[in-house]
Amino acid sequence: MVGAAALLVILSCRTTPMRVIHTVQAGETVYRIARYYGVGLDTVIRANRVRDVTNVAVGQKLWIPQARKPPASRPIPLEVSWSRRVSHDVSARPETDLAFAWPVRGRISSGFGRRRGRHHDGIDIPARRGTWIRAAEAGRVIHVGAVGDYGKVVIIKHSGVFKTVYAHNRVNRVRKGAFVEKGDVIAEVGATGNARGSHLHFELRRGARAQDPLLYLR
Repeated sequence: MVGAAALLVILSCRTTPMRVIHTVQAGETVYRIARYYGVGLDTVIRANRVRDVTNVAVGQKLWIPQARKPPASRPIPLEVSWSRRVSHDVSARPETDLAFAWPVRGRISSGFGRRRGRHHDGIDIPARRGTWIRAAEAGRVIHVGAVGDYGKVVIIKHSGVFKTVYAHNRVNRVRKGAFVEKGDVIAEVGATGNARGSHLHFELRRGARAQDPLLYLR
């Protein structure tokens, strides 16, 4: 059919890579912009020499090579609302445009909150030694190395004031200053530092204050 053929031509034109200049709007992040245009975060970072992916200004122009869409005419919306991302404790659900993924899949052996008379600032997820630990969200690696009882640690700064901490690692597989995308392998599960068995200690912090990761993970 002629109409169907014409539609296929139009659709193929829309998906042909193009060069786009995007003007950053309020609330947008580099990660969300890259995802909208169908390109990798590193591609946008390199093309614009972005030094801090968590700090882009409203009105800033970003060149998007190999974009799969024409320039956005309005602020890029979130793809999924938090009401569909988090199933527990709806009343305590935080507001953020970030969607943190589980760094390691598995049961939780120790949750956030009071533990043996002290505050446990994260969650513990047992896993086999050497299991890959993945970045919970895109961001910049701000620390790689040993931190006392935490053992070998990776810390990633994300958009705005959020940071994630990955501790007791057997091996850290990223370098300080590197930009990572959500799901990138950053370390391997271990038992370094003061750890009882092989597991990941995962923290999510808003500024310096620890948050319950279960309110953010999906």
